[in-house]
Amino acid sequence: MKRIALLCACTAALLLAVACGEERQKSAAEITAACPDATSWVLASEHVGEEITVYGHVVDAEFVQRGIEQPTYLYVGKPPTESGGIRILIRKPNLLNFPFAPEAEYKSKTLCITGVIEVADDGELQIQLRSPSEVIVV
Repeated sequence: MKRIALLCACTAALLLAVACGEERQKSAAEITAACPDATSWVLASEHVGEEITVYGHVVDAEFVQRGIEQPTYLYVGKPPTESGGIRILIRKPNLLNFPFAPEAEYKSKTLCITGVIEVADDGELQIQLRSPSEVIVV
């Protein structure tokens, strides 16, 4: 049943990406080859508090310039205007570990991200990303 739900979610996301002219999402075979032990972002809520590798398509990304924190966010699975996706948080001090702008480099790409699944203050799932070594671009 989980595989059918995952297949439906992946198919719908692929159709949306094609319609919007975005980079093609990767197939299950491509993801498995790159990240054999990864879990779909759809199932991440079952792993709160655990360090796992999650895969999914970055549907939106932003660097927040206002305020002291100035975080970068990558939104996997669903845009920030919808709940239920996973937000990838890169705090300002950790941005120094990236030789590129993560919001530009990772947007519209399928990623495997390793980290601890957390529930943020707003109730959304989140992973804090500290370095590019925690990411595989599929």
